[in-house]
Amino acid sequence: MNKIMKINVEKQHLNVEHNEQSILKIEEAEIIVMGKGNNMREAYNAAFDEMKKAAYKKFNNFIIHLEPLNVISIADDTYLNSKRLLGVFLPYKKIKYQLKLKIIVRAKYIEIV
Repeated sequence: MNKIMKINVEKQHLNVEHNEQSILKIEEAEIIVMGKGNNMREAYNAAFDEMKKAAYKKFNNFIIHLEPLNVISIADDTYLNSKRLLGVFLPYKKIKYQLKLKIIVRAKYIEIV
């Protein structure tokens, strides 16, 4: 019975917070980023790290939540580089991946004046 009462109190508390004027701002933006890596996972990680940096520069406020709404691939390139150890021995191939993405993000932030 105590658990039921706690749940009802929490719901009432949430309703009170929504009735007050909020300082939380919500904005959507389109960010174009590039990512490079030795495999696709590294390339996507690099691109999303770039997206975070670009979002912090663009909004220039205290970001609470950053949510990608859509990810569109603009360019997806693969580079193959053949090398030989000491010019003659042991040929090997090295593959590099490069991505260019358009990411639409929704940022929730507190505007600091």
